[in-house]
Amino acid sequence: MRALAILFALLGGGWLPAHSALVINELQAANYGTLVLPDGSTPDWIELYNAGRTPVDLIGMQVSINGKSHRFERSLRVPSGGYALLLCSGQPQLGPEHVGFVLDRSGGTVLLIAADEVTIIDVFTYPALRSNVGMGRIPDGSRTWSLLERTTPGSANITPEKGLAHGFAVLPEVDTPPG
Repeated sequence: MRALAILFALLGGGWLPAHSALVINELQAANYGTLVLPDGSTPDWIELYNAGRTPVDLIGMQVSINGKSHRFERSLRVPSGGYALLLCSGQPQLGPEHVGFVLDRSGGTVLLIAADEVTIIDVFTYPALRSNVGMGRIPDGSRTWSLLERTTPGSANITPEKGLAHGFAVLPEVDTPPG
């Protein structure tokens, strides 16, 4: 409860941006074949989306989940209006897009942290997910999250098929009185 109170205090205090050009846009925590790398591996993944007009370099930023963190030590650019796919392989030595942890299949909270190590650019908490089901914003960069049976790593998210939840995970907004 105390952590929730701190989060709302940060939101109300303006520490977390209400909407940033760079967002966590989609993720899959139980990838068993929807994304297969050339070496045959099927890592979990996180997709970032840049709705801004200029490219963003992730160098110095961090992505964190459930106490595990990865700092981007090498350049990895997210183009304007484009995507960066973070491969949660636990093997950062394989390239700048590989992060040093895997996603927790039982759910977790993913944070994207600025290079200043203080500013939280974006945060998303996801539930336990079945194999090959992901979660994503529809449309890209919006505030509304949906369950996705057809994930789209590195490209635009599409409306989920009949039977999957859409629009149930809307991010909270804090309304502060003027003054």
